[in-house]
Amino acid sequence: MTERGPLWRPVYVASLPRQGLRMVIEPTQAELSALAGWLDLASVESFHAEVSVTAVRPGEFQATGSIRASAHQTCVVSLEPFPVEVAEPIDVRLALPDNLGPVGRREVERTLDDPDPPDLIEDGIIDAGMLAVEALALGLPPFPRKPGIEMPEDARETTESPFAALAALKKPQAE
Repeated sequence: MTERGPLWRPVYVASLPRQGLRMVIEPTQAELSALAGWLDLASVESFHAEVSVTAVRPGEFQATGSIRASAHQTCVVSLEPFPVEVAEPIDVRLALPDNLGPVGRREVERTLDDPDPPDLIEDGIIDAGMLAVEALALGLPPFPRKPGIEMPEDARETTESPFAALAALKKPQAE
């Protein structure tokens, strides 16, 4: 069963119109709170997403669009919340399990130049809300630091290698 995220917006591929489907996502206050908890944010003040889902061939789909959000992240240094603005595109290929082909069904050797295989559609449902949530998560700084906050001196990188202590043990002791 498809896991339901904080902005559950199902698109049933069996009943997708021929011209595709365009969806605007404007969460309720309760959904904004759930989204903040889901992404471990101090708060999400606003979120707007536009997602279009179209069939590109039988069993394969393309989801495109964008998100804009205003939120508060917690600074990793001071532990104080601070505001962040995020704007990210959405561009995801999806396929039903029968349409994944050999690349999607098993491990094959791939290079960085190879296109990513399509995401799997579970239970015939594309969760447009989850695609928007993933775009927001990708747009957030992974180690958020409040502007003007510096790392404490003892936490900054040193020029000494972490293996320096091991190297000192290897040197012969002078008597």
